[in-house]
Amino acid sequence: MRKKRLPLQALQKAVRDLLTACQTTPIHEHVDDKAKLPLIAFGEISVSPDDAKGAALYTAEMDLEIYSGANSRTEVNGILDDVATVLTAARLDMQAAGFAVVDQEITEIRTNQREIRGYSATLRLEVQIQDMEG
Repeated sequence: MRKKRLPLQALQKAVRDLLTACQTTPIHEHVDDKAKLPLIAFGEISVSPDDAKGAALYTAEMDLEIYSGANSRTEVNGILDDVATVLTAARLDMQAAGFAVVDQEITEIRTNQREIRGYSATLRLEVQIQDMEG
């Protein structure tokens, strides 16, 4: 039986590091009542193992949630554009944790008007990951 490690922490760290280095909207793991808008927060993350190919491969889906207090979509759309540009122009780096990114792509983007004030958006990133130690 092969040892299985989950790439959850390594993926979240790689996304946080890349977005922090390459765009200006703050990214949060936890959002409290004192957080100032605009911001990016980690949403749902799912990981599915794919051992059928004889290698320790995973498909991960990560939602990045973007919140804006502005009363138009302009701010949230601008942040979405920045995040999408970064995530499609630069490869996530998970090597320090022993994982390699095989492929990454944005699979869905949604924007919504918030109930209270402002707009929100969700960007779904799909990442193919190989465990280099597995």
